[in-house]
Amino acid sequence: FDEMTSAYNMLKTDKDGKFVFSVTQSGLLRLQLLTKEFSTHSKVLNVLNGKNVYMAKLFKGGFLEIRATNAEGKAVPGLSVKLNNGFRSKDSVTLELDVSKGTYMMTNVPLGPQDVSFKASGYQETDIFKIRVESSNTSVLEVRMQYARLLTFELDIKEKPDLIYVTNVFTATNKVVNQPINNRLPNRNSNQTNSTLPRVPVDEKAEVFKNQNGLFEYELTLKNASSLTLEVEGFVPKEVALAGDKDIYKIKLIEGFVGKLQINNELGKPVVGAAVSYSAGGFNQVALSDDKGIALLTGMTEHMVLRLSVTHNNYATFNDKWTFDANEENF
Repeated sequence: FDEMTSAYNMLKTDKDGKFVFSVTQSGLLRLQLLTKEFSTHSKVLNVLNGKNVYMAKLFKGGFLEIRATNAEGKAVPGLSVKLNNGFRSKDSVTLELDVSKGTYMMTNVPLGPQDVSFKASGYQETDIFKIRVESSNTSVLEVRMQYARLLTFELDIKEKPDLIYVTNVFTATNKVVNQPINNRLPNRNSNQTNSTLPRVPVDEKAEVFKNQNGLFEYELTLKNASSLTLEVEGFVPKEVALAGDKDIYKIKLIEGFVGKLQINNELGKPVVGAAVSYSAGGFNQVALSDDKGIALLTGMTEHMVLRLSVTHNNYATFNDKWTFDANEENF
């Protein structure tokens, strides 16, 4: 994962266990090595100009057995697990259910203290479980999954789009279920001590399509979410505070402002098809440059400080900040 361009790249090693890749500029790079024979290896690298060499040593891991059930005590299908190792949520792994036992088995889990969480379609993401994985024992978790909430959004605008984007802005304080004795975790509802994590930003943008009734239904799987951001093309992003058990929200949107970005190469010629990622806080949009090299940045408030990242296959990535003011010429 390239911190500068927010891009993921999947690479494979050759017969000698090596792989070579290039980046457009120096900076931080998150590296994660996945194999069937060894545990996951994660490392944050500081890539300097020129040739960089990193030697990774892999180790065998331990075993993690998970029994995930719903409120009726039935096994939850399609469970995925995430080792909270500083990587983003895309690093969750879907497990295979052993129907005869009603359990999931995860092999080659990194040894030592681990923070793990679980999610499945139709269910909320769980609290974070703190466990210790040992090579000589199988860690066992009993996980009770809670059903996800279905939120409905009605947009108070004349022409409703076919698609909107919903982003979890912040989670409320997350519970951390502490490691008990003998490497076994009881059900989360039993008596045990919980610690907390501070509020942290979450970047999970979901596409939500309009249904036949002109409404937008969103499955909220993130537990303890306190607010969401709705992004509709041409409008200012709307932050929606989630209130208790309220599941239907009528949303009034404000038309946003537009800025123009001229993209030229070193010869002063327009660059066609450049992708412009522009963001501010929880606001994050992408625009493409047209045949004149102009990208229209829409949905902005009257005053914004934007982070810009311009990418194109034929050019190095360009990163900058832009102070947008709707009362001035923005071109």
